Amino acid sequence: CSFAEFGKQWYQRRVRGNAAAHRWRAILSNGLTQAKGIKAQLNDLPNMKEHLLRAVELDPNDATALTLLGQWAIELKEMAWYQRKIVNTLFGGVPHTTYEEVVEYCERAENVAPGAWNRNLFLLGCAYTRLGNRPRARCYLERTLKAPIRTQDDQKVADEAESFYRKEFPGPL
Repeated sequence: CSFAEFGKQWYQRRVRGNAAAHRWRAILSNGLTQAKGIKAQLNDLPNMKEHLLRAVELDPNDATALTLLGQWAIELKEMAWYQRKIVNTLFGGVPHTTYEEVVEYCERAENVAPGAWNRNLFLLGCAYTRLGNRPRARCYLERTLKAPIRTQDDQKVADEAESFYRKEFPGPL
């Protein structure tokens, strides 16, 4: 039995009602498909969202799943036009998302676990910028920049946030 088959069998027997298992299924599936290439990733997008939504349905306070849904949505929304054309041609389209969706997921995550994940603050800043709500965008971007850096991801987010902030809000930080 292959690892994938084993995982599928285990999932079918044990995981259906477990929010954390659905969240981890989405995370691990994304990691696996990244290793397989863009075609596998694109084919798995609906499954990833489905498992994250199921995780939130089972545990509405799962801030990680909510943030990952926001990240999923913004990455699709901000896909370059040429990538979107290729995806439309080869795979029949990209799942529809909106910046309002990003805000909904990330605000819910922030309400459940305030300041817990710097990436969530940054996603909110980006989404509010795209929606034209510059005061909210600035607030979240500044919170991102002031947030403590505890992990490599926090450092990466801080660097991205600083670059984005300087581009959107020229002048001193």
